[in-house]
Amino acid sequence: MLELEQEKKKLALVIKEFEKALKRTTQKVENVYKTYQNDDWIAEEAKEEMKFKLKNLYAGKNHPYFARIDFIEEKQNKENFYIGKIGLINEKEQIVVTDWRAPIASVYYDHGVGKAFYAAPKGNIHGELLLKRQYEIEKSELISYRDVDSVSQDEILKPYLSANADSRLKSIVASIQSEQNTIIRKPIQRNMVVQGVAGSGKTTVALHRIAYLVYQHKDTIYSRDFMVIGPNSFFVNYISSVLPDLDVYDVSQNDFLSFTSKYLKQKWHLLKGETENSSYKTSLVCQKEIDAFLKEREETYMENHSFVIWGIPILSASLIKKVYQELCLKNYDFASQKWERLLLLLSKHIQNHKQEIWTQLSRKYYQELAILSKDVLVLKKKELSKIETELEKGLKSRLRKHFSLFVEQPQILYSQFLLKKKGISEKEAKDIKNKKYRIEDLPGLLYLKYKMQGSGYYENYKHIVLDEAQDYNDFHFYALKKIFKSATFSIFGDLAQSLFPSRSIQSWDSVLQTSFNQNTDLIYLEKSYRTTIEIMVEANKINKYLHLKQAVPVIRHGKNVIYEKTNTPYETIYTLLQELQTKYESIAIIHKEENEVQKAYKYLKTKGISLTHIHENEDTYTGGVCILTSTLSKGLEFDAVIIMDVSEEAFHTADVLDMKLLYVSMTRALHELYLLYPSKVAKVLQDDASIVEINQ
Repeated sequence: MLELEQEKKKLALVIKEFEKALKRTTQKVENVYKTYQNDDWIAEEAKEEMKFKLKNLYAGKNHPYFARIDFIEEKQNKENFYIGKIGLINEKEQIVVTDWRAPIASVYYDHGVGKAFYAAPKGNIHGELLLKRQYEIEKSELISYRDVDSVSQDEILKPYLSANADSRLKSIVASIQSEQNTIIRKPIQRNMVVQGVAGSGKTTVALHRIAYLVYQHKDTIYSRDFMVIGPNSFFVNYISSVLPDLDVYDVSQNDFLSFTSKYLKQKWHLLKGETENSSYKTSLVCQKEIDAFLKEREETYMENHSFVIWGIPILSASLIKKVYQELCLKNYDFASQKWERLLLLLSKHIQNHKQEIWTQLSRKYYQELAILSKDVLVLKKKELSKIETELEKGLKSRLRKHFSLFVEQPQILYSQFLLKKKGISEKEAKDIKNKKYRIEDLPGLLYLKYKMQGSGYYENYKHIVLDEAQDYNDFHFYALKKIFKSATFSIFGDLAQSLFPSRSIQSWDSVLQTSFNQNTDLIYLEKSYRTTIEIMVEANKINKYLHLKQAVPVIRHGKNVIYEKTNTPYETIYTLLQELQTKYESIAIIHKEENEVQKAYKYLKTKGISLTHIHENEDTYTGGVCILTSTLSKGLEFDAVIIMDVSEEAFHTADVLDMKLLYVSMTRALHELYLLYPSKVAKVLQDDASIVEINQ
């Protein structure tokens, strides 16, 4: 009882410190325009960041910390550390709440009571963990606490895993597991490839890793030097609130398509569907052949390309070729760099011979006095005068125009390249020239842009997180590594969820052997924290069939997966929603085909169900009932999921892509999963499946 009172007093003191911090920050918001009175844009940006800080401080006041550790460093006194989602320092520069990202906090995630250590900038700090305590605090009140070393790790996780989908991303800092913590705290100098099963927390770990790295390097690296690249705009919007919630701002968040548009600096139309060349276009075979194409193009361009004015060779083709070949020995990585150096050397040569050149041009002018009309001679004299001025700068502007085709737009080059390939149609090449691309064309376009013009400001980025990276192929990784030349990468994916086999990675080994062949760790996350044991057991039937690693379900039991035989799926879904909406805030209805999604959406709307139709152009979802395809469900999670048709006709067991789509669909559910079918379920699910038939 005495200890409970002490904990309550401690909480009250911490809350007072949050109130003081709120007051200080509120004053800063009010004064921010005075601080930046000459720059409204900076003022607005600073004010926006302050607003996020205020929001986090209010949240911190309601829930200031989730854990406490008592740690005694060797030959030192015992210290108590209260760990929270955001750190708090009082006016005396004393730590009130320890940020979960601080080095000492890793003791909570990685160790039980007894000997422990944590990594600090000066090396590992060893000592003894005397107490490891977990708190439940709501609205500034202490609900309960427990010394978690006295119960199993399963028990620690239960309250977080049983939460509804809307609160899961926000509470992970209190439930990070040791294997997740290892990934989050890997040094920024290391590249990582994380193979994680569905529900293993890949996305949340990825975002918390960025939050950790921003915190650790706040004095040396700007938060805007980090970037997250997700699979689509809907997904990016889905996770967009997480980083500000973790006290991180200005991190760039893109899907692969939007990043490509920004890097290419062009708008383009995305054509649907794949071609028989999809696999080739995303392979390193294509990359190597692009290199060969560019080399041949340059050499051909230089072969017979004298620089001529008025028929007088100012620079001979042989001279240009000689200078060019000398530059080639220096291995410039992109063409514009080589081009600028070529222009500089050639213009210097012109400057060194300007008197000789001027004499030749003047002689040519006077030779034509007798044969040209007066008007033409006037124009020619003006041009001669202009050339005289330009000679002082080595005719650089004329040289630049002369070699303008040396650095061509990527879509033009890519179109020219494809026209030389067997099996590539003229229409396909023409579409690209007109900025009509397919998804598999993007690696080649990115790479050509890089080879022509380099990284630009993208070379300033320090760390890139790629999520759902199983849908990239070798050429994607190679191009991105070139563009973000100064960055390290954290790559997260699940080969079991690869939905585009003709243009996706088949094994992480190829990534490790090519683009990331040094300084890279391959790490496995095999535990699934999202779904109940019952749901994961059913989904693992697919992994077993595909000879992939089976996910290890953690801790939580729930309702059995319900198989419902029905010839009226829309009515069945409507009936199910009546019950599910009383229990859950996020419910998904999933079908493999978009046309079926549209039909069900229209029916449910006529029945008065409020729901969101998530499609390719949709980028927001704020909860409630939604309906979407299997493909778009990837990376998302919902309290309950209804799959409209799991028959063999819908998901062919012999089709690997169908199996992966079914696996993705099933593993979106946290708590309840309903599988509907008209006559028989897909063969992969029939073994040991308990079929529940209902009468409509």
